[in-house]
Amino acid sequence: MFASSAVQTIENLATQQGDNVYVELKTAGVTTSFIRLLSSENIDVLRSAIHLVGKLHLKEAVPPLKNLLRHDSPEIVADVIAALVQIEEPGVVTSIFQQVLAQTTDTQLKDRLQQALNGLMIDEKKCLKL
Repeated sequence: MFASSAVQTIENLATQQGDNVYVELKTAGVTTSFIRLLSSENIDVLRSAIHLVGKLHLKEAVPPLKNLLRHDSPEIVADVIAALVQIEEPGVVTSIFQQVLAQTTDTQLKDRLQQALNGLMIDEKKCLKL
């Protein structure tokens, strides 16, 4: 219970105080504790945990995030897509999204992933021009 309320408090604090909160969390060495909250049934806790692992760039969170791409809630799926983009390099994210696209029959998920892939391709082209 404490961890659940802590993750939400940390997210609120980061919203108010800025990205320094994430730097402090990394320094404190408590970041991996948030990965286990990616299995929370409480939607608010789950969303906060997804946001935190994304902001903290926790590569260890990628496997549970991949599983959450199939979540029933469109908001959770959107948060997961954003977190994966924050954590991984564009090529890795593209590969993850393509794997899920090949394995799912959910048309809404396919649409969301395709939109994310299109956005990644646009970003990559912008970077290449720089």
